[in-house]
Amino acid sequence: MTTATEAQDSKRRLQAGPLRRVAYCSSALLVVFLVCFFFAEQILGFLLQPVLSVLIENNMVEAHSAYQFTSLKALFGMYATVALFAAAFLCFPFILYQFQAYWAGRRREPSNLGEGTTIAVLALPLLLGGALAYYVVFPFVAGPIAELQGPGSEFDRVVWADLWVEGHLYLLMKVIAATALCFVLPAALFVLSRVGKAVRLSGSSSGSYE
Repeated sequence: MTTATEAQDSKRRLQAGPLRRVAYCSSALLVVFLVCFFFAEQILGFLLQPVLSVLIENNMVEAHSAYQFTSLKALFGMYATVALFAAAFLCFPFILYQFQAYWAGRRREPSNLGEGTTIAVLALPLLLGGALAYYVVFPFVAGPIAELQGPGSEFDRVVWADLWVEGHLYLLMKVIAATALCFVLPAALFVLSRVGKAVRLSGSSSGSYE
């Protein structure tokens, strides 16, 4: 049974100011970015798998070739890019939860889903959308693009291979972001609707949240 003190603590957490919630999101993003940067090589290898498959299938790169960086600056930049992308992807449910909690605090009512359930409801469609983009949408979109670029000559494969790989890698990240966003938006609207429902129910009852 929830005591009055616990209810007041919960209410204070919900009514945390926007600057505090921005600090929560920024801290989470920074921590996850550092972890992802440590595993940036593995993340890059994972993202390159569908990219190289499409390019190899269209004879734009050799099957035995590997993506090479021309400088240490390019290597650091690519690692930072994929780490930031992965961190933003993983932290997005938490960021949406902070927005939902701030909205609930302004309405002075909590969502009746709970913190863990809210994040899970937002994370599952995000992961589903990302997986769909990675395995289905990107090969479907990138295949015709690679065919239009054409296999080219041996000189083209040597000179332009890195640019083709980099361009398709950024395309993959955009496709993942767009598809995952399409999946997570209905879940976010559902979570926000629970706040409105809690407000209506509390307004129609004789009890008080405090």
